[in-house]
Parts: sequence; C-alpha cells; structure tokens
Amino acid sequence: MSSSELERRVRRHGADIDSLYEVVTTVDRKVDALDHKVDALNQKVGALDQKVGTLDQKVSTLDEKVDSGFASVNNTLAEILRQLGNR
Repeated sequence: MSSSELERRVRRHGADIDSLYEVVTTVDRKVDALDHKVDALNQKVGALDQKVGTLDQKVSTLDEKVDSGFASVNNTLAEILRQLGNR
C-alpha cells in the first residue's frame, strides 16, 4: 500500500469519525431535550395527581354528607309514618 493510499484512508477514517461525532452530538442534544420534556411532563402529572387526590377527598366528604342527609330524612319520614300510623 502506497503512502498516498494510506493518507487517503486515514483522511477518510478521520472524516468518518468526525461524522459519527456529529451524529452522536445531535442525538445527545435530542436526548437531553426529550429528558427535559419528560421531567416537565412528570411535574404536570404529579400536580394532576395531587388535584385528583384532593377531588377524591372532596367527593368522599360529599358522599358521606349525602348519605348522612338521606339517613336523617329516612329517619324523619319513618317517624312521621309511625306517628300517622298511631292515629
């Protein structure tokens, strides 16, 4: 192999290495950008999860109040019917 052939191969390999480095750098930047987007999405999901938890607690409280109200109305109606039955 002549020295000019060897120099040509070295330059070609150097260019290939430079191209690969550019690809890796581009991929690395894209992965970093995606990582930031995933972090932002995780924060939003966490905030939504907290809101859902709060809403779930409120719904449970309202459910208990409604159940209590129905029980009270049921007791009142039962007492009214009992009193009407004693007449």
